[in-house]
Amino acid sequence: MKELNMKGPADIADLLDKQSDLSETSKCFVKCIAEKMEIFSDNALVESKVLEWIEESKNKNETVAEVEWKIYETCKGISETNECETAAKMLRCGMKVAAENGLH
Repeated sequence: MKELNMKGPADIADLLDKQSDLSETSKCFVKCIAEKMEIFSDNALVESKVLEWIEESKNKNETVAEVEWKIYETCKGISETNECETAAKMLRCGMKVAAENGLH
């Protein structure tokens, strides 16, 4: 968190607050987490990794896997010139689709 100049829980809460505008630091934090999870690289989702995760979910909970698929299909095309912006918009998109489909 120090590398990104995150100040603590308030910055993390900012990431999850659907109404707030994210700071550049928060957007880059989202990108960093997604890269560490190996689901984001070169300004895009890593399709093979995301599909692997969805398949693993299917074995545990078919309903969750269906929503994850909707999230992937809805959000995968988001692309901005700034990778941090792309990652943050993908997060927001995923949260919106999840909420619309009963996942919080």
